[in-house]
Amino acid sequence: MAEIVWFVNHGYKVFSYDCTGTHASEGKGTRGMAQSAFDLNAALSCIEEEGDLKTLPVLLFGHSWGAYAAAAVLAGLPGYRGIRIAAAVCVSGYNTPNGIVLEHAKKMIGPLAFLEFPFMALENFFRFGRASTVSAVQSINASSVPVLVIHGAGDKVVPFNSSSIIARQKRITNPEVEYYIRDKEGQNGHNDLFLSARAVNYALQMKADGSGEIDPLIMGELDEEFMTRVNVFFEKSLRKR
Repeated sequence: MAEIVWFVNHGYKVFSYDCTGTHASEGKGTRGMAQSAFDLNAALSCIEEEGDLKTLPVLLFGHSWGAYAAAAVLAGLPGYRGIRIAAAVCVSGYNTPNGIVLEHAKKMIGPLAFLEFPFMALENFFRFGRASTVSAVQSINASSVPVLVIHGAGDKVVPFNSSSIIARQKRITNPEVEYYIRDKEGQNGHNDLFLSARAVNYALQMKADGSGEIDPLIMGELDEEFMTRVNVFFEKSLRKR
């Protein structure tokens, strides 16, 4: 919500949605790690039919599985060709659905994850078909869309050096791709890399106190350097059109 408000306050029209199986959206569950790309594909299709939106350039901003989706729809996902996408910002994104599933399976059951992996991959294929194997990096490379890849050096959910998009910099050939690594302690994790230092310290204080009413405005306060970097990237990408 904080990012939505920030973008609106800086002159953007924002189209946002709840993913399948979450909050106000339909579905008994989130289905799998490839579902986010299908949800974004549906959102983009909706925008194509919306009177006051269908003529505007599309800028994608996604975090975690939203970051994967923002990359996957550029060229890899069947059904949408990224025709009007002017730029994409992928924050803390993973490269493939199967890759991130294996990553977390290893944390839970150790080496046994490799024995279970073929069955997990097969289940994903039955659910999503070819889309279950779509690689964010391959999709980025198959497009000419400017992409800003952002990741925290201390990310433990999508680890920086393993299942992430940013771990595959040497494989990315799209010349329009830029990278932004967040390495400051307390602002380099999966869910805090876009927060201000005040928000991070406030969260630590609330956790230590264990009581008291939480101020959501402070808790969700964004880091201006982070958001300015995103804004500059978007503006530069729009000028290239």
